[in-house]
Amino acid sequence: MLAALVAAAIALPGAPKELHLDDLLYARSLRMLVVPGAETRSLYLVAADESVTQVSPFPPAGEGGGITSADEGVGLLFATDRTSRTVYVIDAAKRVVVGSATLSAGPDYVRSAPGEIWVTEPRAEQIEVFRLDGTTPRPAAVIKVPGGPESLVVDARRGRAYTNLWKDGTVELDLRSHAVLRTLPNGCGGSRGIDLDARRARIFVGCREGKAVVLDAATGKVLASRALDVDGVDIVAFDGERLFVPGGSTGTMAIVRVGENGSLTTERHVETAKGAHCVVVDGRGGAYVCDPHAGRVLHIPK
Repeated sequence: MLAALVAAAIALPGAPKELHLDDLLYARSLRMLVVPGAETRSLYLVAADESVTQVSPFPPAGEGGGITSADEGVGLLFATDRTSRTVYVIDAAKRVVVGSATLSAGPDYVRSAPGEIWVTEPRAEQIEVFRLDGTTPRPAAVIKVPGGPESLVVDARRGRAYTNLWKDGTVELDLRSHAVLRTLPNGCGGSRGIDLDARRARIFVGCREGKAVVLDAATGKVLASRALDVDGVDIVAFDGERLFVPGGSTGTMAIVRVGENGSLTTERHVETAKGAHCVVVDGRGGAYVCDPHAGRVLHIPK
């Protein structure tokens, strides 16, 4: 049975009805949702009152995916451009581009690591790492991930990063040496989203077929695996207590309680939208979900 939660629809000014949304960021430094605006070549900043500001600091480019992923770090925002194969550094306060670097392959996700920017490039089966020289990204390493990489999360506390293989594997990487340390079997037919409980050293993996998996980051063992009655899972998000798992094919999202022992208990399912495959927590116990087929974002309250 679907829970009675009602998602609030947040329109994105100037966005077409079909907008290729692929990643969301809740910027804690700004206390705002940051929506990479894809072919609009902009970032949308969504405040807690759901007011929206469109920021378009990026140079023009040809047709293509546009600005599709973002992250934050040390007063900066980072964004990737699939059209021009560029990673941008944006001053979060002034909202202007202050640095950039050309990528060697098409980007998927950008994530911030201490003093660095990591960009996944699935078609090249690699992660490209840039060292931040002030606000200028300098090439630092290329990490080969055969069979991946899909999604990326950074555990700065332990000096680790994690990404997925497309099938049955989560890869552990060393932040300092940029080395692949090991591959952890995760039991996914299609490994997709990934998130982290840094306090308990646990990794969450969303399986495309509609399953969530909990891995112990220390031992690499599977602590829990649960089918969630959703399908087309991509990105997942953890808020410290609950895991949000949207199914893009079913147009519903499972909200799952994570126990102290790593167990997974489904709390409820909520309606989202067909194609709604990306999610991020809102810092207040709820979550934002992308709605690409309507060019908007949905807010699921606590």
